[in-house]
Amino acid sequence: MSGASLVDGLAARMGYVSQTTVKITVVALQDTGTLSVTCSGGTPTITTALTGLGTDHTSHPGVPVLYYAHIDITGLVADRQYSWSVTKNGNTVSGSFRTMPADGADFSFVMGTCEACDIPAPVNGMTLMRQYIEAQTSPPVNFYAHVDDLLYADLERAWGRPAFRSGDVTTGLRLTKPEGDPTGDPQDTGLSADYCINWARYFGLLPDDHYTAHPDRLWVQRNVPFVAQWGDHEVASNWNRGVAGSGGFWYGGPAGYSASPSFAPSPANFFTNVAVPNWEALFGQARPTKLGASGQHWGFTQGPLCIVACDMNTFADGRHGLTLAAGVNQGTGKQVDGSIDLTGGISASLPYLGTQQITDILNYFAASDKPFNILCTANGISSHNEPWGQFWPVDFLDLMQRSSIGVLNNPRLNGTTGKLIILKGDSHALHVTSYHSNGAASGLGGASYNNTELWEVCPGTVNGSATAGVTFPYLRYGGRVRRVKSGVTSNARKIAGFVHVIVLASRSPQEMEIRLIDTTDGSHEVLWSGTFRSDIAGNAPL
Repeated sequence: MSGASLVDGLAARMGYVSQTTVKITVVALQDTGTLSVTCSGGTPTITTALTGLGTDHTSHPGVPVLYYAHIDITGLVADRQYSWSVTKNGNTVSGSFRTMPADGADFSFVMGTCEACDIPAPVNGMTLMRQYIEAQTSPPVNFYAHVDDLLYADLERAWGRPAFRSGDVTTGLRLTKPEGDPTGDPQDTGLSADYCINWARYFGLLPDDHYTAHPDRLWVQRNVPFVAQWGDHEVASNWNRGVAGSGGFWYGGPAGYSASPSFAPSPANFFTNVAVPNWEALFGQARPTKLGASGQHWGFTQGPLCIVACDMNTFADGRHGLTLAAGVNQGTGKQVDGSIDLTGGISASLPYLGTQQITDILNYFAASDKPFNILCTANGISSHNEPWGQFWPVDFLDLMQRSSIGVLNNPRLNGTTGKLIILKGDSHALHVTSYHSNGAASGLGGASYNNTELWEVCPGTVNGSATAGVTFPYLRYGGRVRRVKSGVTSNARKIAGFVHVIVLASRSPQEMEIRLIDTTDGSHEVLWSGTFRSDIAGNAPL
């Protein structure tokens, strides 16, 4: 067995890096040759040998579209620069990394979301990210966190040379159905092979895609430690697991909950047999420690910071207002004024996160006992012009009000002796929103009411499309009608960017600064910044 591709190719992406260990994911197009790895220090080990993925392509039955391997490097020293390389079948990929510093040292990271390869920004988003990362020296950028939609693997297909759509000439790989077929997106076929062709693009293995194979983008993959959390597009657009976990559904809802014919059930066992194995193979093996026996939520600590990422796929139940048949946009319940109509007997109290995940997350925050805490999530207290970007009542109430360990009841999260900030993906518009316990909300840098608030920062997209404004606040406390910010005040044209989090652990008192970096026009404009200090009560930035 060699592979469905006409030629071999080799790629690698940095994964999670601690003070003494490193994880690296390797991807290849064929299994020919022997994989080897070297590092300038420590002990590198191939812990998962090359394994095939995507063997269900209709033109290549039983033959993998992609191969993956996992490398662990142990025995490293904190805050030291290392170089590495992997070689196979005459191909070599090299990179470098710096281990995390000691707990009392300063560090920083960038956070991004939504890298749409088919809808490029005016300037290459990864070129701008590389430029920014290389310019940061005190402290340096120690890792990149990507939350939600690493690639629109479920529906991207208009790429490659104009004469050969939905495919790549050099490798001969193309999606199973031709361009223009309305049932031909990967999420329509449900085939692992179609997803894996898009993941081959993501890793820069398809030369015809000039964006994903761009040298600056590959530099980031090979030289910046990386932690990731999946969103709906790693599975299917607005996917949810359906009734009682019995399969899943595209575009939001089970049959009978929507009048829209575009709501269709996913192929049998798709989530379990395709989405989860692909994610685990390509990203899960290189993540930080999972927080639960099931699901993909993870967390880790570094110095005074605890960072956790929510899993918005495994526990999501679609039988809520998201799937209403009423409204301007059928299946969303969204009205002309942007409000969400929850009438008609459909419950809005079913989970995205689920009780067990919330328990795992709150227990981890409590056990970590840090002054600065970050929750990375695709859903949050604000949304864009779709309703699924916000937490739903049962989740939010539990997250905020759980006895002893809920956000409002844990001194380390409610502003008494520590702070919690949400870094949100998916909204396609740069914004900062604060939610207050009295139910009020305010936008970009809004005023504090009583220091009992929860701040949320969203970086827009790494490289992607516009949106029509930001919807807020969280519907439970805003009543049954969501208020909508205008396009102007919600920075509707501020589309592309990322967040830079700087943790000054060496200072006394310790500080954390969050910068919202706007790259929409090709520069690095600080659109908003807020500094949080460990000795000042309240969750509001200075």
